[in-house]
Amino acid sequence: LSRRLNLARLHPFEMNHLYESMVSVKELMLYVKKHKIQKTPFHESEVDEFLRDIEKSIDLDVSRRFTNNTVDENFLMSGVDEAIDTLVKENSVMLIAFEDIMKKIERLLEEAGANSSAKVVSLGLLEKEGYYISLSKNRFSFIESAFKKDEEFSKFVVKKLTNSVKITSSFTDELSDRIMKNRRKIVTLVKERYIQLQLLFERRYALLFERVISYVADLDVGVSSSKIAQEYKHSRPMIVEAKEDENFMQIMQLRHPLIEVQERGGIYVPNDIVMGNRDYLDLPHPTTVMLDVSVHDGHDINGVLLYGINSSGKSSLMKSIGIAVLMAQSGFFVSAAVMKFSIFDSLFTRIVSKDNLAKGLSTFAVEMLELKNIFNRATVRSLVLGDEISHGTETLSGVAIVASAIKKLSDVRCLFLFATHLHQLSTMPEITKLNNVVDLHLSVEYDEAADKLVFNRVLQAGSGSSIYGLEFAKSLHMDSEFLEIANTIRKRLANDFDELELLVKKKKSKYNKELYVTKCIICGAVAEDVHHISHQSLADKAGFIGHFHKDNKHNLVPLCKEHHKEIHDGKLHVNGFIMTSKGLELQFEEQMSKPEVKKVQEPEINEKMEVKKSDEDEPKGFVLDDW
Repeated sequence: LSRRLNLARLHPFEMNHLYESMVSVKELMLYVKKHKIQKTPFHESEVDEFLRDIEKSIDLDVSRRFTNNTVDENFLMSGVDEAIDTLVKENSVMLIAFEDIMKKIERLLEEAGANSSAKVVSLGLLEKEGYYISLSKNRFSFIESAFKKDEEFSKFVVKKLTNSVKITSSFTDELSDRIMKNRRKIVTLVKERYIQLQLLFERRYALLFERVISYVADLDVGVSSSKIAQEYKHSRPMIVEAKEDENFMQIMQLRHPLIEVQERGGIYVPNDIVMGNRDYLDLPHPTTVMLDVSVHDGHDINGVLLYGINSSGKSSLMKSIGIAVLMAQSGFFVSAAVMKFSIFDSLFTRIVSKDNLAKGLSTFAVEMLELKNIFNRATVRSLVLGDEISHGTETLSGVAIVASAIKKLSDVRCLFLFATHLHQLSTMPEITKLNNVVDLHLSVEYDEAADKLVFNRVLQAGSGSSIYGLEFAKSLHMDSEFLEIANTIRKRLANDFDELELLVKKKKSKYNKELYVTKCIICGAVAEDVHHISHQSLADKAGFIGHFHKDNKHNLVPLCKEHHKEIHDGKLHVNGFIMTSKGLELQFEEQMSKPEVKKVQEPEINEKMEVKKSDEDEPKGFVLDDW
């Protein structure tokens, strides 16, 4: 709106928006002042002055109806323009003459007993014909004889229409012409004067608008960031003042902020990242593979080669790192339990592979130019993230190029992570002798008995298996797709009656509206209860158990009474959901004895975690879902 005002192109209805916005700004100022949140870079009196200028200049009840092209009457306040006021006054006098004629007709109706409490005689307007007096044909029939005999109406013309009559005369036509002529002058003058007002407001309040926009934007970002941080359990990153030739990055329980909130793959599995000079590592941390001596062998980790099958989460983890760094250096909280890092001077990504038709470059040519740019600009304070580098050329050259890139970045000693399928790299002497580069993988296990892939999403040492492509193809059974579909349809048809019954009874859980309570997830019987996999007693005051909320859809399972009792009797233990190639599956096992339930008090950063046994034998916080 400020930009349009500066160009004198603000529509009249947008002036209402500007006024209402400044009213809201004033309310915001009072709230901020009351709660002593922060000082405003402008004074309340400046806002009041602008609001007064608008109220004195614009009739906001009228202006809200018009754009610049649809203005057909005056929407400026009296006193803004003398010429407009004169024309408006002239029209008012002439309209009073019309009202006098209408009152005389109403008296005739009253004498004929055809009048009513509602206004039955009206003043009509047609752009081509001007003003005329109108009333219904039925009511005119009551006074037609008296109207024709009245000398005052002897020169009036009555034109009968379908349902009404139009009453005009040479006198009313003259009045109408003068009013219409004045209206056209008024519209022209109003448009001109409105442009002048916009330029005046812009000169007076341009600096105020700039300060208001900047202040509200900063406050909006701060409030939104705080809200998101609390809602999704984000934490405040800490900056390390490292030496010029050193770097460091520690992110514990790292999650992808976008994938996490979608909840399509169950509760997000976080990972720990520790790279750079470990002398800066002084925060409490759990056991993590990147701190395992067998992985780093006493050397700082500058580079990571990340292996894993498609859908294992390589790209998600790599992007999570980049997002965390961007958010941290932008002043936002990050989706991790703890983040400590040295400031990066640049972040390079080689993720999306595509050609450039405009420049006549192939996919491989684009990749090589981007690599060249990284080599020319990367420093020890850079972060480089790459996904499937050199897959645009044949395997032999691809392996050689990636190996050379790893060697180059290792020498620069920047932090880098490459997601790759090239397992040859892990055995090449040029790579194995680099003591600051490690191999990690996100493992996938093939369950032969269940004929499925199980994704655990957790970082593990080494490059993992190099034959997972064959396992993945085996789990798909592409040649038996028809039989799989037929089997699915048969099962659905066999259970149609039961499914219809459950559909009628289904309800949303009171813990999470996205969870429908229909069948017991273990035996398929009608579900009556909802169980928290990680008990409610483990949640902090905000309802979080670690990084996820206790009422997360994937921490809840609908159960029948029998299996719910077995869980709390210790006969059945539910481990939670795990992602497989066949989708999310619940993992549970029978128990010989009831396990202890421990109450965990979530620690602050830099505070040691203490785990105490619960005083009670029974799990705390269990609530049945009402039926």
